[in-house]
Amino acid sequence: MKTPEQNKAYIMRRIYLLWFLRHVFNPLSIKAVLIVLLGWQITSYVSIKHVIANWNLDGGLTGSFTFLESAVLNTEVMTQILVLGMIAFTALLARDIIQRRKITTEAFMPV
Repeated sequence: MKTPEQNKAYIMRRIYLLWFLRHVFNPLSIKAVLIVLLGWQITSYVSIKHVIANWNLDGGLTGSFTFLESAVLNTEVMTQILVLGMIAFTALLARDIIQRRKITTEAFMPV
């Protein structure tokens, strides 16, 4: 049977661990790391150098969008999943940054 001091030490170790994990692995950093990992993983499926070489920038914005759409739709399913994951996590990260900025600016607003 554990003594109260041993129980307290055990509980406090768990609390310190949770505090550390929440501060080191906050939602913004997790999303940023996932975007980087997905981007790194996509290089094993797609040759970014060749995609940029085939990209015709003379078509303007609509031509670029059409090229990117065609490039993504004509790839393997895994590449499409990786691109979709990068887009989703980028959107979530942008949303979190905007919400955090809104909260911090409201803190400095005079009442």
